[in-house]
This record gives sequence, C-alpha cells and structure tokens, in this order.
Amino acid sequence: MVFSIWKSLLAPAFLFFFLAIVGCGQAESKKVGSPGGPLPAPPDTSKLPSATSVRFANWSKFEPGAGQKRLRTVSKPEGWVKETHTQILKEKTPEKVVVETQITVEWSSGQKDVNPAIRMDFPATFKVPEGLSAEAMEAPSLKAKRGAEEEITVLGKKYQAFTYEWSDSTDGGGPVKSKVWFCDEIPGRQLKLTANWSGTAKAEEELLEILPANQK
Repeated sequence: MVFSIWKSLLAPAFLFFFLAIVGCGQAESKKVGSPGGPLPAPPDTSKLPSATSVRFANWSKFEPGAGQKRLRTVSKPEGWVKETHTQILKEKTPEKVVVETQITVEWSSGQKDVNPAIRMDFPATFKVPEGLSAEAMEAPSLKAKRGAEEEITVLGKKYQAFTYEWSDSTDGGGPVKSKVWFCDEIPGRQLKLTANWSGTAKAEEELLEILPANQK
C-alpha cells in the first residue's frame, strides 16, 4: 500500500529517494523458480570498477540497535499524508551492514497502514555501471547536485551538514524541487528533507529521534 501512495502522491522523485536512502543493497528474498526454465545468468560485472559505499561507511560507525526515526509530511489541498520511517542497524560485518526499515503511513482521512519491516544489505563496496559515477549512484537522485555545507539545528543540537538539491518532473503534478541535509555523525545520515511541487503540494521530513545502540 505504501508504494501506491508514493506513486500517486509523492511522485517518482520520492520513490527514487526512498530507494536511494534504503541504499544500493538488496532486500532479503526467497529464490523462486521460473516456469519457463532456469533464469538467465546475471551479467558479468567483474570488469566494472568498484567503489566504497558511503552508506556502509556511515552505518558501520555504529553498533547494532542504532538508528533513526523520521517523520515525512506531505501536504496537498485535499489533505495530508504522514509517513514515519524507522531505520535500525541489525547486523554489521567487514563485508556489509544490514539495516531494517519500517514505514507507517497515516492519511488525513483517518486511514493508517503499518507496513512490515524490510531488511536491506549495504555491501562495503559496489560496482559502478558504465556511464555512471559512484557519487551519482549514492546521491538521493541521479539529478542531485552536491551543494554547500550548512549549519543546521536538529533536536536541539547543531550539525555541520552537506546538502543535495535537485528538480524532477512528475506525472501531471509539475516539477518538484527537493533539498536534503546529510551528516555522517548520525546513523542513516539524513537530518532533514524538503520538497515543493510548483505550489500545489509540499513535503518536509524531520528527524524525530536518534536511536541508541543495544546495551551490552
């Protein structure tokens, strides 16, 4: 249900943003057979250059249990949608980290969906496809450009954040301009996000809580 509301309300830019915040990793899944026979062999990536993942570098600074909780509010003339995103570090090894993301969606109509948590693997390194750069792959959008550093106060603490800004077209909603603030001092990096749809809608994502690591 959450992906359908993103498609209609949050637009492709936000769907891409979620996939980027969740990372270049892969969700856990069961292997299934193909009714037409065996699946084709995956493409050979051995000759592609490798890059160190900034998401892995960020999460690996912390111990399991650490994470963050964010609230995204999308406001439109016909109502609002609120999404609570909770990200928690579940495992870490020298090769990868495993982060669990859970999203609860509430509508101004009173409807509420508590979606199941999804685990994602963030490997320490990843292959960079031809024609792309490592920085572009780990940015919140392929159109995002790194901006100036800004001091921002979140949860009563000042952070020196680096920013990205970009503009995307949407299905019938006009262009959407987005800006995000990141800081490697916190698990998950994201401090804040804003977006505006040509005056027809706006979104703001704020950090609600920084979650502590599990006590030993």
